[in-house]
Amino acid sequence: MTTDIRYDFVDDVSCRNPVLSIPITPTLRLSAVVWTAHVADTVLNARLECLDYALRRLTSSLPDDEVWLIAAHETLQQDNRITRHNGLWKSLQKAGVDIPQGEFVGESVLPSEGGIRVFDAVRCGLDQLKAIHAVTIAAQTALVVIPKNQAKEAVKLLVQKGWAMTNSKPPEEVLEFVCAQSGLVLEVYGDFDDPEVSVAAIGRKERLRNLDLG
Repeated sequence: MTTDIRYDFVDDVSCRNPVLSIPITPTLRLSAVVWTAHVADTVLNARLECLDYALRRLTSSLPDDEVWLIAAHETLQQDNRITRHNGLWKSLQKAGVDIPQGEFVGESVLPSEGGIRVFDAVRCGLDQLKAIHAVTIAAQTALVVIPKNQAKEAVKLLVQKGWAMTNSKPPEEVLEFVCAQSGLVLEVYGDFDDPEVSVAAIGRKERLRNLDLG
């Protein structure tokens, strides 16, 4: 278990700073709140605890928003009948990954030079936290919190469009699109033997400053 969780606010994530810097276009002018925890036993447990804390603070402060997990294969897949049949979720399940239960948008197969990538999204509750976290480790993902009245349509467009495989973390295309809809994009940081883990919620400053997240 972690002992405590530290809260920081980053005014502009595109600028170099000691908390969180993301290589994105400065014109996006995005800020972030960052929760950081020391690792007391394992990085996995610390990541889960920090993500749970962050999501509970966000969903409590944003009762009219929904949590969506958008996911895609990390690498290009061979374009054949079996790959297309397995899609994203079946391929992850066959690799031993737990899949969150919830409302799915529907998979989108996007061709690329040398293969295909499959995207999809699922709306899920905090009771699916362990499965959400498992997918963030096994796939390229974007975890978003977005107003209900535009969430499904916005997420569906992202799934249909996808994003570049080589990208920032989280993907810049997702940040640009979701934050323009008054949404937030979450990312979990911390791997292997890191002494600390962090969860960042990235969005427009005016959106974050009005929330009680500390």
